[in-house]
Amino acid sequence: MDAETYSNDDVAKYLNENFVNVRVNTDEDKAMVEKFAVRGIPDTRILDSQGTVLVKIVGHDPAFLEKVQAVGAVAAAERKVAEKPGDVAVMLEAVDIYLKLEKWESAGRLCLKALEADPEDKAQRRVEVLYKFGMTWLRVDNIEECEAAWKQAGMLDPDNKSGLIDDIQFSRAEKQTKDEDHMAAMESLKRFIERYPDSDRIPDAKFLLGTSQFFSEETEEAVKTWKELIEAHAGTPAAKRAEKSVKFAEKKAKKKP
Repeated sequence: MDAETYSNDDVAKYLNENFVNVRVNTDEDKAMVEKFAVRGIPDTRILDSQGTVLVKIVGHDPAFLEKVQAVGAVAAAERKVAEKPGDVAVMLEAVDIYLKLEKWESAGRLCLKALEADPEDKAQRRVEVLYKFGMTWLRVDNIEECEAAWKQAGMLDPDNKSGLIDDIQFSRAEKQTKDEDHMAAMESLKRFIERYPDSDRIPDAKFLLGTSQFFSEETEEAVKTWKELIEAHAGTPAAKRAEKSVKFAEKKAKKKP
């Protein structure tokens, strides 16, 4: 942390200007280790004035500064929400920060409040609120509530004018892939690629499709999908991951008797 994080001028400046910084020697301060259930170091905790842990960062995290800045942004966002309790746009700003900090309960609670504050959708943000409401449920594996929110969003925006419905479809398929439900993921990803050919999620969708094919023992199809991705979306992060996957798949295929 000293070499890669705290020595960064931007990190040091932000920490010194916005927090009271304390370094704890875990070998000497056993009471502090026990109080915060420290299991490994480095372990960074950001506390509020009451001693409540706002965020926990274990190990070296490339997004360290972003996460720490988000803590400060939460306080500012919550002040805005208190000042403008019915402003959906302000609530969505706070929701974005909660999602970044993985504060799913806080994000979900505020999404619900935003829906209740504008039942007639005068702010024209209901689809966005429902999309993010669904994401909060997805992150805690409550698929039923997630799908209920996303279904409403789809009904309000059947033509994807918001540009969020394709994100919903992709998130469904991504979840299936992570859950290793590869047969369902393949079907979802194929539908996504066919229905939303202009989506910026297409490279990632093709990579996941190849992944699901590979783990479903459809190695030739997986390699074909990945190679099409590499050709059509050269230079993208997904294409670079696909290049490594193709090499691995082809190497594995050669080892088979």
